[in-house]
Order: sequence, then structure tokens, then C-alpha cells
Amino acid sequence: MIRNPFACLGLCFTATLFVLNLLPDFTPVVLAASAICLGFCLALRRRPERGKAAMILLGVAAAAALFTAAQKTAWEPALALDRHTGVFHAAATGETSTNEEKQRFFSVVRTEQGQKLVLVTDRDYDLEPGDRVTFYGKVYAGQPWQSRAGRAFLTCWYPKDLVVERAERNRLRDWPYAARRFLIERITGRVGGDEGTVAAAMATGVKDELADETYGAFKSAGLTHVIAVSGLHMNLIVLALYRLLWRRFRIRQRVSAAICLAAAWAYAAVAAFTPSAVRACIMISAFLGAVLFRRRVSPLNSLGLAAFLILLVNPYAVCSASFELSFAATLALLTVGRRLLAFDPFEKLPLRLPRKALRAVYAALAVTFSANVGCLPVFLFLGIDATYACFVSNLTAFFAVAPALISALFTALPGVCGQLSAGACRLCAGYILLVAQKVGSVNWLPLLSWPSAVLAAVSAAAFWLLHRRKKQKNKQ
Repeated sequence: MIRNPFACLGLCFTATLFVLNLLPDFTPVVLAASAICLGFCLALRRRPERGKAAMILLGVAAAAALFTAAQKTAWEPALALDRHTGVFHAAATGETSTNEEKQRFFSVVRTEQGQKLVLVTDRDYDLEPGDRVTFYGKVYAGQPWQSRAGRAFLTCWYPKDLVVERAERNRLRDWPYAARRFLIERITGRVGGDEGTVAAAMATGVKDELADETYGAFKSAGLTHVIAVSGLHMNLIVLALYRLLWRRFRIRQRVSAAICLAAAWAYAAVAAFTPSAVRACIMISAFLGAVLFRRRVSPLNSLGLAAFLILLVNPYAVCSASFELSFAATLALLTVGRRLLAFDPFEKLPLRLPRKALRAVYAALAVTFSANVGCLPVFLFLGIDATYACFVSNLTAFFAVAPALISALFTALPGVCGQLSAGACRLCAGYILLVAQKVGSVNWLPLLSWPSAVLAAVSAAAFWLLHRRKKQKNKQ
């Protein structure tokens, strides 16, 4: 049970926006009911538990008010343009994707009125941020669930008379895009082959360069989190930099924390501020802020704060699969995972080296199990087929992720250092790719099946019995 009041606030805020995105017509009812209940709760001064209830109701009311404002400013103006035909002037945002099977290219542009619009074309115009676009066509409102996260509610299919005016490439605000393209080109050019595209995806989170077979192998093996910038990547980079500055170069702890804080947000900008990257960056910022101001930090507090800030900027971000999977996995790691990692089943093993190896295997399995338990409701909601392949692939490839990511970033350096890093990156990324291909080619048992439920129940019962026996021994 989550007892932290600020974590409860973030959780209620997130859950309310999730429900309102499913049932937007109930927004006025939720807003009025939560406001009335909050008033009654504040009036009951003698109730000791009213503080937590007031915090929950405040989160629900704030979420309903924010969603109402977003509907007025984003959805209703888009709905007014539904089936409107005319000439549009827009600027490219740099968000692109491709469907090679149907020869469709998707580019997001922003009109002069501020509306985001998805252009569906039959050829790639290679639109970069700031490029001016003029076209004639009919726009349609209404997008699937996950498209709401980007607020791109309008779509124009195969526009006519499309004219592109290239923008200047030296603008300061385009530096994250330029840095992202530089990393992709340098890594893919030096590493080469499928290993280079995998390493570039790990470093930047951009998966457009991956072949369909490669991405399918990672998806089947349950390793898609490796090629998306998330908490794993941010922690590896920021903590490595923090230890390097503080312990190796003897820079003051506060100065090291400030440098790492700036580096974390710069890397999140290069990763296009995806929900998983922003969530990890906010939680790392809370940790580094605690070092700067000499305070203690609560992981659940940081998670609730991250959810609140992301949804405050974009209340539709809860529709993103990246947001849902990232927060569900992190919440499970902070609750279930911490309990599993606190339990040591190999403490009585006499030999030190086998004990350390078995502890490392157990830790990898515990983390993978916790993350998948948290993501199971999201898998059900999004219709994602998850199998036991994730346990095998994560256990096999986990130790190669850190060297692959660090060497991929060092590949961008000039000279001999970049070339040597490219060789190491080729080996590590090639190994991860091999694991994904081999594990993904096997027909594994689905996680959502009766045998899986029985196995999970037996495992939970065994863990509970061992934990209870350990508690009894400690009391004696």
C-alpha cells in the first residue's frame, strides 16, 4: 500500500486523467463531485484521516480542471476543423515515422493557428524542425488512443501541391535535433551494419533506422526497453559521470551534482523529451537536488512528482504507451522489487564467488519479474503479447547493456578513442542483437496464461513462506 501522501497525489492525478481520457464526457461530473467532496473533507476538522483524503480529492479535482482546460484549448479547436478543405501553412516539428509495407510516411507539422497535424504522404520529404510547409488538402479530426499523447488530433491524407521551404540549420533551439542526428550518423557510420543501428537506438531512442526484422526480434524477446531511452540509460550515464567527477577527479560533491543535473536534462533533450526519459530525469533531479541541498529524497515522492509535472504540461501524455509502461514498471520496482531485492536466498552459501554470481542472477530475475508484474495491466489494456522470453533475454543480455551504451556515446569522439569505442560497441551491440534474435525466434509461453498463473501463485507462496520463516528466526 502506498502511504506517502505526495505519491498518492501523483497516483490519483494520473489515474483520474487516464479515466477522463477514456470517458471525456464525464469530466464535468468528476470535477463537480470532487470539489464538493473536498469541501466536506476540509470542513471535518476533527477527523485525523482527513489530510490524506483531502490530498486524494485535490488530485482528482486538479486533474479534472486541467483536462477541461486541455479539451477547450486543444481538442475543440481541432474538432472545429474536421473535414475542412483548404490551403494550410505550417512548420515541421521533426516528428516522423514510416510504414514501409504500405509506403506511407508520417510527418507532424504545426499550423499557423497552433494545431498539430499529421501529414500522410507517399514519399519521404525528410522534414526537419523549422521547415516551412504549404499544402492543399482535407483534414480529419479524431485519432487513436496513443496519438492523443502528442496532441496531433488532425490528419491530412496525401496532401496536394506540397511545397517545402527549408529553414536555416544554425538555429540555437534546434541543437537537440542536431545533436541527435550527429550521434546517429556517427554511430551508424563507425559501427556499421545492424549493430550500428541498434547502438544508435540505444543512445538516442530513435528506432527509425532499425530494420523491421531487427525491431521485431527485440519486441519478441522483450528487450524493447533497451532501445528506448529510459531510467536504465539515464542512471547508467548520470551515475557514471557523477562517480567520475567526484571520486576520480576529486570535484566537490555539490559541484558534481550540479554538472550531472545539467547533463541529465541535456541528454533528455537529445532524446526528444520522451515520457520515460523525462520521468527518469525528474527522479534523478530529485536525487541530485537532495545532494545539493543536503536533504533526504523519497523515490515514491519523486515518482509522483514526475507524473504530476509531465501530465501538468500535457494531460494527454497518459495515453502514451511509453508513459504507461515506464511508470508502471517503476512503481512495481519501488514496491515489489525492493522487497524481493531485500531478500537474500543465498546468504548461507559458504563459497563467496558462487554466492555473488547467484545473487547477481537473482537480482536480474527479481528486477525483470517486478517490472513485468507492474506492466501486466498495461499489456492487457494495449493488447501486447508478453512471453517468458523477457526473463531469458534480460538475464542473458543485461550485463552487456552498460558497456554498449557507454561505448556508443564514446564512439562520437574524434580520433583513436572514437574508433576503439566503435569496436567495443560493435561487440556489445552485436551480442545484444544476437540474444534478441535467438530468444525472439523461440515460441515461448505467454505470461497471460493458466500455466503462468499457477507458476506465479506457487512462486509467490514459496517466497511468502521463506520470508515468514526468516521473520520467525529473527524474532527468536
